[in-house]
Amino acid sequence: MEKKPDVFSLATGVKCVLFVLVLVAGLILNAIPSLRPTESHAENRTLNRFPSFTWEKLANGDYFSHTSNDPDDVGISQWFADTFPFREALATAHKAYETLYGIQTTRIHGDIGPTDAIPDAPLPSEANTSQEIVSSTDTVSPEDPTPTPETIGGVLVVGDTAYEYYNFNTAAANTYIGTLNRIADRLEGKATVYDMIVPTSVSITLSDTIKESINSSDQLKAINYMYTSMSEKVGKIDVYSTLYAHRNDYIYFRTDHHWPPTGAFYAYQKLMTDLNKTPVDFSYYANTEESTNTMVFDGFLGTLYSATKSAALAANPDVVTAYVPKNCTMTIYEADGVTVKSENFPIIRDPSTLAASTKYWYTFIGGDNPLCCIRRNDADPANKSVCVLVKESYGNCFAPLLAANYDEVYVVDYRYLTASLTELVERVGATEVIFLNNISATRNANLMNDLSNLV
Repeated sequence: MEKKPDVFSLATGVKCVLFVLVLVAGLILNAIPSLRPTESHAENRTLNRFPSFTWEKLANGDYFSHTSNDPDDVGISQWFADTFPFREALATAHKAYETLYGIQTTRIHGDIGPTDAIPDAPLPSEANTSQEIVSSTDTVSPEDPTPTPETIGGVLVVGDTAYEYYNFNTAAANTYIGTLNRIADRLEGKATVYDMIVPTSVSITLSDTIKESINSSDQLKAINYMYTSMSEKVGKIDVYSTLYAHRNDYIYFRTDHHWPPTGAFYAYQKLMTDLNKTPVDFSYYANTEESTNTMVFDGFLGTLYSATKSAALAANPDVVTAYVPKNCTMTIYEADGVTVKSENFPIIRDPSTLAASTKYWYTFIGGDNPLCCIRRNDADPANKSVCVLVKESYGNCFAPLLAANYDEVYVVDYRYLTASLTELVERVGATEVIFLNNISATRNANLMNDLSNLV
C-alpha cells in the first residue's frame, strides 16, 4: 500500500526553507553598502556612520559597541542598527500597521513624563535669584561646549495634526526665573531685559474639549507663575494672548514642534508694540520686481512626524513661509563670540539645497549657531539701534523679523555660546536683550542649566 505524504511535515519543511531564504536574503541585502542609508529624511538627521578604526577603541570595546549622540562616534553595533536597508519604508509601514488597531481619531505616542503641580503663588523674592544649577552633573564647561538637545515627550495626534504634551517642571522653571532676574540685575542701567515665553500648539490650537481631557499641564498658569515670580526689571511679553487671538490662523506647524514664521510674526508685532516701536505688517514683505521678500516651501514633515510616523501627518505636510529681511547681511561667529566663522551667510536658504539632517529648520539664520549678527546695510554707524536675542531653536525664524526695527540683531543660542552674555551686550551697545523660549524649554533641566551657565 502506497504511503500518503505527511502534509504537516511537508508544510514544516516549506516554512524552514522560506525562513532560510529570507534570512540569507536579509544577510545579502545588509552586506550591500549602497543599500544602507546615510540620512533619514523622516527624522531630519544624519544616520550613524561606520566607525573609524583605532587600537584604543578596539582595546576598550568602543569599536564594536559605543552609543553617542555624535553619528561619527558610535560602535559597529549602533551603526548597523541605525542604517539597515529600507529603513524609512519599514518604519513607516510599521506605523501604518498600528493605525489598523480599531477606529481611532486620536493617538498618543511616546512618554508624557512626570508632571509637577504648578504653584498658585509666585516664587518668594528671596529665592528667585538663586545661583543654584538644577543638576550640577550636567553642567558644561566653557572649554568643552556640548549642545543640549531639545527633547520631545508624549505626542498626541488628532486627525492630521500632532501636538506635543507639556509637563511642568518646578525646578527647571525656578532656574529660568532666577536666571532672568540675575541678568536683569547685572544689566540694569545698561540694557533692558524682556522675556517671551511662547506657548505650544497643545495650549492654543487644540480644541478645548480635547484639551480638558488630556494630561497636559496648564501652560497659561505656568507662564503666569514664571512671569509673576520675575522681578519688575524684566519686561514680560504676553505672547499667549496674542497667539490665542489668532488660534484659527496657521500659527503652528502640524508636523513639527516649532512654530512657523507666521506665528512668530504675530509675536514680533506684540513685542514691538510693547517696546513702543512701530511693527511692520505682512505687506512689508510683499515680493517686488526688484527683490524676493517672501519665500514659500512645501512638503515639510517635521519632528512630530518623525516621532510618530503617522500616515495622516505624512499625507498632509506643512508649508513653510519665510520672510526675508530687506537690505541685510549676516555674519556667523564661533562660540567665543568674537571669531568670525562665516561672512555674508544667507539669512534664508532654500531647504531643497540642504541635507536631510538640516532640512527646513536650518532654512533660517543657518540653524543653531553660537552667535550671529543680522546687519542692515544702510545703517548709520554713529546712530545704530542694537538688540540681543537669546534663544533656542524657536528663535530661528523669529530673529530675521527683528531686522525691520533694528540696525543690528545679535542672535545668541545659549546652548552653544561660551562668551559672557553681559560682556557681549556691553560690547555691541545693545539697548534691549530679548529672551525667547518656547515653554517646553523651561521644563528641560539641561537647557535651563545651559542658560544659567551663560548668565
